[in-house]
Amino acid sequence: MIFVMFAMMFQSWLFVVVSFHYMLMFVFVYYQMRYSAEPLTSKHVYNFVTPFVYIFDFCLNWLHGPTSYWYLTCYVPMYIENVLMSGLVLWNASTTPNPAWYMVPGCVCVIVMFPLGVLAQLAYYLYWHPKLPLLPLPRRTFGDFLAKIEKEEEAVKMENNNRIFLATSSLSSSSHLDDLSR
Repeated sequence: MIFVMFAMMFQSWLFVVVSFHYMLMFVFVYYQMRYSAEPLTSKHVYNFVTPFVYIFDFCLNWLHGPTSYWYLTCYVPMYIENVLMSGLVLWNASTTPNPAWYMVPGCVCVIVMFPLGVLAQLAYYLYWHPKLPLLPLPRRTFGDFLAKIEKEEEAVKMENNNRIFLATSSLSSSSHLDDLSR
């Protein structure tokens, strides 16, 4: 909302603000991707595309990791941007002879609602978000992987041997019955 009001007042400066916002979000995403085990090409695509999404959308944590830390590092600079743009819009509205009626309420709404939204998000994560115990992931080596494959192969061989044994034993028992009937 503040981007729209800022664009209405400072048309030529909007691209400067959007570029600054993109670069800020790029730094945060690049910092976050350092801890990811994604392939290199996926990292580059993610690093360049995700900040564009963050221009128009709130910060989403698309990767595994500490979400509360990510939200803190993302929302604080975003709120500072919103307050600075609101201040510029309010200053311009106060110096303009007939500003639009919605400029002051819109800026107040941006300044007040952003922290209320963050507080609602905090309340959700503190009280209503499901808390599951974190289970440690088993660490497997390549040797463990090969041992598992060998066990599966042994099981398949044993099953095949059992089938062969049952088939031959049924054949021999049927021929034994034929001998008895003669």
